[in-house]
Amino acid sequence: MKNQCELLLFASVFLKIKRLYLLLFMGSKPKLLDKLYWLHHFGFERTEINQALLSAFHKLKTPT
Repeated sequence: MKNQCELLLFASVFLKIKRLYLLLFMGSKPKLLDKLYWLHHFGFERTEINQALLSAFHKLKTPT
């Protein structure tokens, strides 16, 4: 049962990250506020959005 809960949690987080990626980096480029509105609409909390944006910004700044 514990493994099923962990798997569901992982799947939920994965889908949120996928949606975040698609909204921020693919398709048409609406304004940033529109993106943040839709992210919030899809169930992202402000802290999740901020963490994802900070992480993406950090990855862009640091060379690979």
